[in-house]
Amino acid sequence: MRRQHVMSEGLWSMQVEVPYPKAIRCGEMVFTCGQCDLGADGKPMRANDLLAQTEKTMEYAYGVIGKAGAQPQDLTRLQVFYVTDGSVDEDAYVRAVAAMVKKAGGGAAVIVPTPLDCFYYPGMVVEIDAVAVVGETPRKAAPSPAWLPAPFAPAIQAGETIHIGSIEPRDAQGALIAPGDLRVQTEAVFDALEKHLGALGADLTDVVKLSVYFTGERADWDMIAAARARRFTAPGPIVTDVPLPRLSPQGARIRIEATAMRGRDGKRLARKPLRPGGHWSWPAEQPFVHALQCGDKIFIGGQVPLDAKGGVSHPKDVEKQTHRVMGDIKALLGEFGADFGQVVKTNIFYVGGPTPHDLHANLNIRSTYYAKPGPASTGVPVPALAFPGAMLSVEVLAMTG
Repeated sequence: MRRQHVMSEGLWSMQVEVPYPKAIRCGEMVFTCGQCDLGADGKPMRANDLLAQTEKTMEYAYGVIGKAGAQPQDLTRLQVFYVTDGSVDEDAYVRAVAAMVKKAGGGAAVIVPTPLDCFYYPGMVVEIDAVAVVGETPRKAAPSPAWLPAPFAPAIQAGETIHIGSIEPRDAQGALIAPGDLRVQTEAVFDALEKHLGALGADLTDVVKLSVYFTGERADWDMIAAARARRFTAPGPIVTDVPLPRLSPQGARIRIEATAMRGRDGKRLARKPLRPGGHWSWPAEQPFVHALQCGDKIFIGGQVPLDAKGGVSHPKDVEKQTHRVMGDIKALLGEFGADFGQVVKTNIFYVGGPTPHDLHANLNIRSTYYAKPGPASTGVPVPALAFPGAMLSVEVLAMTG
C-alpha cells in the first residue's frame, strides 16, 4: 500500500536524530507522531504554558495532516498527553481543546486526555497524537453525554474503523461514579464501552484494541484484569495497560479507550488472532491476544519485557528490555508475513522522569530497527508500569497491501 511521509524539514525537532516522520499516510489513514511545541533545536517553546503550547501543538497537528492530504474535518482521534500536578481542571482543558478544533473547522472527533507527571524535556507540558481518516463521509457518531463538549463524541465510525474515545466512570450528568472505588468504576467503564459500541451497531467482539489507564499498584492491575476478562471471550483484542500518577476528576481510578472494526455494510469482519507459544504471558490468565490482523491492519498490543511465566526479564535494564521487546514485535510481525517496514504507528510508554536521557536510552535502541522514513512514533514517560522492574511497553500498528 502506498505510503506518504511528512518529514521534519521546517518543523520542530527532537534533541536527537530519529528516523521518524511527523506524519504518515497509508491509504485513507493518516497518523501523526506526538506533536510538540519544540524549536528547531528540540528545546520547548512557551515553556510550562499549557494552553499556549496546546494551541501551537494543535496548529502543528493540523499542518502535518494537511501535508498528508487530510482536511480539518478528517481529524478523527486526538490523544492529548498533558502535564499536571492535579491542579489542571481537565474538563475546562478539554473544552479549550474543543474550541480549538471548532476554530480550525474540525468536525466530530474522539479525545483521550492523558495526564502525566512530566515529559522528557523540562518545560514541555503537552504532546498531541492525531489520527485522521480521509474522505470517509458521512460518519456515524455515538450520542454524546451532556458533559462532553462538541465537537467531541464518545465514539465515531469512519470507514471500517470505530474509534472509542476516553471512557470515564461518570454518570449521565458527568458526576464521578463511586469515587476511589476501582472495582465499581471498572465495571462502569466497561458498561459504557458496550453502550457506545451498541450505538454504532457493534459489540465487544468487534474490538481489536483496548487501552486501560489506571492508578494503583500491581494488585489493582490484577483486579482490573479479572474484571475485564469476564467481558471478553477468547480470542479477544490486543491490550495495553498504562498506570498513570493520577486521573481526573479527583477520585477517578480508571479510564479506557478502544478501537473496533466493522464492515461498511454493518457486517462483522474476519480477523486473524495471534498468541504464539513461547511468547511472554500475562501473570494472570487473560482472553486477549498479542497481535491480530483485521483487513489491511495488524494490531500489536503493548509488548512488555515479560517471560513465558509472566515474570519480568532483565529487571530495570533498559537496553536489554528494549531489544527484548523489539525482538518480540519483529517475531509477531513475521507471523503475518510483515516486517518493520510496514509499521505505520508506534506508541511507547517508558519509565522515566523529566530528563532527555530516560527517553533517549530506549529511543536510540528502538530507532535502529527502522529504516528512514520509519513510522509515526509517540513516546511518553510514566512513573512505573504495571509490572515492577519493567521499563517500557511498546504497541504497534502495521498496514499491509
